[in-house]
Amino acid sequence: MRCVLAIDSGGSKCAALLARDDGTVLGYGHVDSSNPAGGRGIAGSGRTFQSIAYAANMAIGKTACDELYLACLSHILPPINFEEIQVNCIHLQTLTEHDPAFALTGEANGVVLLAGTGAFVYGQTPDGRIQKIDGLGPLLGDHGGGYQIGLMAMRAVAQSSWHARHATALTEAVQTTLNIKPGPGSLQAFIKFMLNNPDRSEIARLAKVVDSIASAGDPIAQNIMRQAADDIVESTRDVVEHLGIAQANLPLIGTGSVIMYSSLYWARVCERVREFAPNLRFMRLQDPPILGMVLTVLQRLKCGDPATLRKQLQTSFQEKTRKE
Repeated sequence: MRCVLAIDSGGSKCAALLARDDGTVLGYGHVDSSNPAGGRGIAGSGRTFQSIAYAANMAIGKTACDELYLACLSHILPPINFEEIQVNCIHLQTLTEHDPAFALTGEANGVVLLAGTGAFVYGQTPDGRIQKIDGLGPLLGDHGGGYQIGLMAMRAVAQSSWHARHATALTEAVQTTLNIKPGPGSLQAFIKFMLNNPDRSEIARLAKVVDSIASAGDPIAQNIMRQAADDIVESTRDVVEHLGIAQANLPLIGTGSVIMYSSLYWARVCERVREFAPNLRFMRLQDPPILGMVLTVLQRLKCGDPATLRKQLQTSFQEKTRKE
């Protein structure tokens, strides 16, 4: 049996998916900062050896396969215990972070916006020109990503007691998420939390909180979501102008957890991008990127019709995760 094992190691989580070469999902593993089995590291909890090994071994289980194609986002061989399975041959397949977006949409060119814990914009034209901007990490870049949103939320909460105009429903929501007791000592608790150099995933997970509070009408939370969206739009404008595709009829593909879960964010992105690139076709992915990683490898191996493989992956992944 020929299989693909894809490992999506991000700043906040690590996911692993094992699939047969006909697109049938055989195993799935996932670990994030809320799971004590995951690791912690300067590059983010999802990129530690501990997290990668946990998710990968969970996906493999006891499955035996004759040939395994290992799909990773780098050249580093993941720390997987292959003694537990029977594998005659292993092939390492290196992917980029934009490959899954093109595979899942069936597009060969266009602009990919990824807004997860971090963020970047990638553009590729039919004549082979490419441009990538950002993905520089939380201190130098990742404009429009979940870490930026979470950090802005933390700053808004710290400022909320300064004057009535700074009051926000984010205060209670963020305190609850971070398990910080409200009251006179809460600000000192916030300071201590930040001085302890928390894993970037602990900040990025606040993005969903901000989106929820923004959707309920809180103006400060709404402004944070707008600002983050505007920041990734600026990166998009840079890519579009570098490639000269302001009038091109190409797809703009949105992926990553922030785009997947925040309709406010995505609507703002679409609105602002139309101002300088009105002919781009907006495509918002709802499938996790790891499905696109598997699909990319299956397409390289010419395992069948891409649309059929995509459908099989989607259906069997839903069935697998529903059971688990």
